[in-house]
Amino acid sequence: GVGALGSGFALSDIRLKKNIQKLGVYRGANIYSWDWVDAGISDSNIGVIAQEHPEHAFEGVDGYLRVDYGALFNG
Repeated sequence: GVGALGSGFALSDIRLKKNIQKLGVYRGANIYSWDWVDAGISDSNIGVIAQEHPEHAFEGVDGYLRVDYGALFNG
């Protein structure tokens, strides 16, 4: 569940997601499920959308946003 996402960094850029469905809210953040556009991505498919949390997001060398889940949920 979302508790497993409480720490670490995860690829969360909306540009890499399709079939997005809102599951609920956790600690004030919308939680979604989705399918990855690129089937080769191995990150979880449950979590937040980086664009909704710019204060906890950073751009990776690939140009896609990641979220610091530790700061978002525990900060």
